[in-house]
Amino acid sequence: DQVVWLSQSLIDRIRVNKPGATTYASELTDFDFADCSTPATLCDTTTCSETEMATYDVWDMYCRNSFQGASAISGLSVNLECFDSDGDDTVCAPSADLMLTTNWCARGAESTEGLASSADDACENTIAEMEYRVGFRP
Repeated sequence: DQVVWLSQSLIDRIRVNKPGATTYASELTDFDFADCSTPATLCDTTTCSETEMATYDVWDMYCRNSFQGASAISGLSVNLECFDSDGDDTVCAPSADLMLTTNWCARGAESTEGLASSADDACENTIAEMEYRVGFRP
């Protein structure tokens, strides 16, 4: 599945850029998957800091990839949580445990007629909301 591949690829990038874990978490929280604005620094053409690399990686994974961008995945949301042993989850230590959670809407051949959904339901008129959750340590 495309969402699982994206999630695993992002985890690989986080493992390579451990000092940027806090930035990955904040970028994913604030990222507008429908907008996909190009980041200020393109790290495939210049040397980047850990923070710039994290910003670039999120954009590269969810916007620039050949699958038409994240807007092609209905109801996509991605969250990275940091669990530090020191209790400070606002800054991810390199040894922190991380949890990547990806949610999206699944479509199927079945009819969605008659399915209940609220006005703010991201998965309105789809078969199910899916979740892929992976815990890892960079």
